[in-house]
Amino acid sequence: MPPGILAGIPVAWGIPKSPPILSRLEQGNWLGMALGVPGLALLIVGVDQGVLLEWLQSQVIFSALLVGGIFTVLYLFSEWLHPAPFINLLERRNIWLSFLVFVFLLVTLSTGVTLPANVLSGLQGFRTEQSAPLGLIVGLPQLVLGPLVAFLLYQRWVDARHAFAAGLLCISMARWLASEITDGWMVQQFLPVEVLHAIGQPMAIISLLFLATSVVQPTEGPFVAGLVNILRVFSATLSSAFIGQMTARRSKFRSEMLLDYAGIRLGRLPTVDALSNTLADTVTQ
Repeated sequence: MPPGILAGIPVAWGIPKSPPILSRLEQGNWLGMALGVPGLALLIVGVDQGVLLEWLQSQVIFSALLVGGIFTVLYLFSEWLHPAPFINLLERRNIWLSFLVFVFLLVTLSTGVTLPANVLSGLQGFRTEQSAPLGLIVGLPQLVLGPLVAFLLYQRWVDARHAFAAGLLCISMARWLASEITDGWMVQQFLPVEVLHAIGQPMAIISLLFLATSVVQPTEGPFVAGLVNILRVFSATLSSAFIGQMTARRSKFRSEMLLDYAGIRLGRLPTVDALSNTLADTVTQ
């Protein structure tokens, strides 16, 4: 909250003042908003709790996704037809394509810290405060790298597409290094991966938003800002659900394969009780 207050001061000072037009409140698509707010909220609840409640096997999740989806579709349809929509960019193909990439990129990037933290917690018994340095390695440099990337993108000799590609390259290198993970990895082994993430994330995200908004008029700025934040919040929830589901399914599959293979071997031994307990722990790791 304190940084938010500090950020609000230069915004309030820098944005040109214009008189409020209260009559425009009556022109808003309030019926659409009455559908959109609960629709998005229900989708968030359904996606967020889907892994825990086993998705469509739960009546709560099924109902939340169904009603939320219907309400959201009706909201988008009403926005499309309304003369004064809250989001007036539905017909701009380039913006929606960019924002679709934006969602997938955020889902991908969110694993850069959460998965290593989960690994350290599950295998090494790390507490949250012990794995926090991984998040700080990625997060703190953004205070400098974010404005620096934005500054560079406004230079005539910098092509935003090249900066975007360079960011994706850093992220890909981080993923390639992380593919060598073993159960002996500690914070030190994750350091190169997180440093590459810290460099690649601002280059990829800011460059993508720069390209997406390069065709936006100044008067459309508030619409884009709201849309970006909606997608950012939804992407975080979608990422948590996706990674949780993938982790649960693949862990179960690999555990079953290992145990089946070991069971065939152990079945030929005269006594296997003590060995079975050790094996179960090893397979879990």
